[in-house]
Amino acid sequence: MTDALHKYGTKVVAELHHAGRQTSAVVTGFQPVAPSPVPCLFSGGDLPRSLTVPEIKELVRKFAEAARRSKEAGYDMVTLHGAHGYIIGAFASPFSNKRDDEYGGTFENRMRFPLEVYEATRKIVGNDYPVGYRISADEFVDGGLTLDDTIAIAKSWKK
Repeated sequence: MTDALHKYGTKVVAELHHAGRQTSAVVTGFQPVAPSPVPCLFSGGDLPRSLTVPEIKELVRKFAEAARRSKEAGYDMVTLHGAHGYIIGAFASPFSNKRDDEYGGTFENRMRFPLEVYEATRKIVGNDYPVGYRISADEFVDGGLTLDDTIAIAKSWKK
């Protein structure tokens, strides 16, 4: 597919996401997983299971491997989907992340998973390959990310 699109001068971007709490067992055949057991009413209201720390580490690795495969398949860029309540964004959000370990609570802890995904992705694809991050400006839910939070998230990506 990428070769066919490149023939027309098109740049091709792979958007990598994991639905997390934004899906249901009806769709996947499995109980959804998330940072915390906060159901998503838009996807059927299934109560997600909290990821364990080893599962989080494995998910970081899987995102990076998906980016590597995308690059090998000829994609010109990957975007990490951290918007719309999907799992990367769910970790950043105080609405959906109620953890009390190193992946929850403070802003820095809630950003740990998104930054680990980015860093693992960057490491595997190299510094000369574009990696984007999709984000929602405001979650529009009580206790969710606001525009001020999103500005802080954007600034946290600078190194």
